[in-house]
Amino acid sequence: MSSTTITAAVMPELHGEFEMAQVTLDDPRAGEVQVRLVATGVCHTDMAVRDG
Repeated sequence: MSSTTITAAVMPELHGEFEMAQVTLDDPRAGEVQVRLVATGVCHTDMAVRDG
């Protein structure tokens, strides 16, 4: 199986700060697709999940 390295906003701990990190994703399997995002944002829901 192949993989792809992406840059993602991750939060290593509850109530922490989002950090940009390199993350390795497996290539899509049968029945899955990979979508390329070129821009996104952080919304209120993201902050609620961060705060548990």
